[in-house]
Amino acid sequence: MLTQQLKELEYHDFVHREVYAQIPSKVEYSITEYGQLMKPVLQTMSDWGAGHMKHMESCTAKKTKKEQTHPNFGKSIPWGDRVTRES
Repeated sequence: MLTQQLKELEYHDFVHREVYAQIPSKVEYSITEYGQLMKPVLQTMSDWGAGHMKHMESCTAKKTKKEQTHPNFGKSIPWGDRVTRES
């Protein structure tokens, strides 16, 4: 998965791939000039994520509280859902 993503970034000129002829094999990636253009966008996204982390964590906590484990079926069921014999 990581290899595929790096190939795509290289294909679109966001990173440069340098292969060294040695054993064991060595490959280094570096950001290109074009890739540098993404820094402000990525920084803005990072700042947004850091500023909203507590909100996201509280949403996760609320969802967890709304789930219960049914004693007869042993599976997680959203709070308030009806449980029937077919469930």
